[in-house]
Amino acid sequence: MSDTPRSEIPPVEQQTEEWFMAQIAKPTIDTPMLLAALRALHDAGRLQETEQRIELLQDVLAERKRTIEALEALAMRARWAGPQTRAAINWAEEASDVLGGEWEQKALIDESGFARPIPPTEAIRRLCLLINLKEGAHVYDRTWGLGVVSRVDAFNKKVEIDFERRAGHQMSFAYAAESLSLVGDDHILMWKIRRFDELRKRVQEDAASIVRMALQSFGPLTVTQLQAALTNGIVPEPDWKRFWDQARKKLKTDPMVYLPAGRTEPLRLLEGARAQQDQWFDALARERNLAKIISAVEELASRAAGLALSESQRSVLADRLGFALKGATSQDLTTPARLLMAADALNLSDRLDAARVPDFFQGRIFDEALRQLPARPLRAFLRYLQSRNAEALHAMLLDRLHRFEIGVLNEALGYLMEVGLESEAAARFKRAFDARAPSLEMLSWLGRYPEKCAEWGLISPTVALLLMIEALEQDATGERLKAQNQLRERFAKPEWIKQVFSPMALPDREKVLKRIKESSGWSALDRASVLGQIVKFDPALAPLLAAREDEPAAARGPVTSIRSFRERQRQLDRIVSVEIPKVAKDIAIARSYGDLRENHEYKSAKEAQTILFRRRDELMQELRRVTPSDFKDFPADKAGVATTVTLAYANGNRETYHILGAWDGDPALGIISSTSRMAETLAGHTAGDRIVVPSEHGEVEVLLESVQPLSADILAWAAREDAGPAV
Repeated sequence: MSDTPRSEIPPVEQQTEEWFMAQIAKPTIDTPMLLAALRALHDAGRLQETEQRIELLQDVLAERKRTIEALEALAMRARWAGPQTRAAINWAEEASDVLGGEWEQKALIDESGFARPIPPTEAIRRLCLLINLKEGAHVYDRTWGLGVVSRVDAFNKKVEIDFERRAGHQMSFAYAAESLSLVGDDHILMWKIRRFDELRKRVQEDAASIVRMALQSFGPLTVTQLQAALTNGIVPEPDWKRFWDQARKKLKTDPMVYLPAGRTEPLRLLEGARAQQDQWFDALARERNLAKIISAVEELASRAAGLALSESQRSVLADRLGFALKGATSQDLTTPARLLMAADALNLSDRLDAARVPDFFQGRIFDEALRQLPARPLRAFLRYLQSRNAEALHAMLLDRLHRFEIGVLNEALGYLMEVGLESEAAARFKRAFDARAPSLEMLSWLGRYPEKCAEWGLISPTVALLLMIEALEQDATGERLKAQNQLRERFAKPEWIKQVFSPMALPDREKVLKRIKESSGWSALDRASVLGQIVKFDPALAPLLAAREDEPAAARGPVTSIRSFRERQRQLDRIVSVEIPKVAKDIAIARSYGDLRENHEYKSAKEAQTILFRRRDELMQELRRVTPSDFKDFPADKAGVATTVTLAYANGNRETYHILGAWDGDPALGIISSTSRMAETLAGHTAGDRIVVPSEHGEVEVLLESVQPLSADILAWAAREDAGPAV
């Protein structure tokens, strides 16, 4: 954050576009002031202007390499985004735009959880922590206490920390981002180290300020958790009762602290003062923006246990809940689901118009609601439905396990186990596996929890792995592609390889290794990496990996020339490193033109971005599915890949074709793709066969005069890496 003095925030009506542009054009941007100004603009209901300006501020800060400040702006965008906007934005791409495209930055983004079912604000928080995780930084972990970072290993994505209770403790980046918090100079534990005498004096004179400091440092705490944190060297154990009585007396009149009635609910710092509660309800009564209404009632519902609402306040909430429910489109089931849960928590369900509440136990509505809801509210929604009709809910979940998308399947199974229905879920899995028809999503989930294969008595580990490999060879898009990628990532983890291969006998390990060796479920490079991990686990498999196969690569799925494969790789690289960054800049420029509803440049750039993202995903999938080859040592006893064929026509004409791989073609040289109609017609035939083949004048009969290996010139064409194919 900038060290420059904070400028005075002008009133909202003075925050013109000219004023804002002048602020971000300054050599030193006062980011705290601008974020506060944007917050005031947002609170005034000028949401569209706020969105445009904060995106522009984020882009400018990123260009000036003020990374943490740019991520603060991104986090603010995520907090303000409505559910549909939040789902439509690729937050990982936004973070990548801020950090740049180096592998170290990409690794940090990957480990921050953007692909996991967590809110984008939490993923951004984790990313900021990883960026600041430098040697010498102080951190706090609830298990190990205060620690100092001793080593950061970016290559292996690990950090080593010397904790008070354990020196030299290693954590993966992903776990560190989730469990650690950075400890600044204002943290109570740093006071304990550097300003202990002053801290003990405050314990004696101002107990309430010590509690506020603990809440600021550790976040919400129950009284029991607070006692454990403070009696660890800050408040003497014998003095706790006196200290807590003194603090509680003052905190009861503190509008910035929520003090619950029971010991099981946490204390927390409030964003707004309790004295402003009436004004808050007045503002809510006037609010007409659906996203802001939903966000407000959900925040209130999250602390409903400690609320004592007046009848007038309950009336305001019921009115705004009804307004938001009425404003939801017929296709949007997320909004009604969230409103129902909030109304239930606030004991206002009976005040909703039942005619406008979807029947979530109706099959199609149930399926679509679960598909639309993000993972975090999905589990809560299942618990809400349980309170309405547990028997119907459980039957519907169990009946649909085989066709759920991966995110829904994860939450559904987690819920079923939570309510004691694991054996019923296991029976549904077993039914699918007994029929050898598990869904890709089921296999992906089993890859995450391989121990369930034995616990549920499904199938042997060998058969499970063979089914997983087969699933990786399927064409997949959207959520299915996500499930497939998650499963593919399992095979790259040494600890997973050890877990699934350990129970298998050597012949079964050989069978699986051979199947992977022949599979088109990975790119050549990734497949080699997986095979290497397996051989590293069991060196006895090394001879099998080194052995040449009788069948050539053509039997292992689609192949193409090295030339064509490299061209597709160059296409992907250009899209990722040139075209996507360029369109991101175009979007930023278009945003600066003003009103996005009438902004043709913005809409065109966003459409181009969508097309590029789709093409990137398609190319990545194609490159995993197809194997590059130099076509040497392929058999030439029958027409097929890596053969030259000569056809003799009845009129005396002869045509020669060189059949290469799926992406190959050059009419001038007579090179045709193995997927062309001519090549597929000739495949498997031998010299002397008469065949009906396609021609310009319809189908004609020809004599397959000869089938020969490819010439040296054609092999050289296929092996070139610096020129693309003609198709």
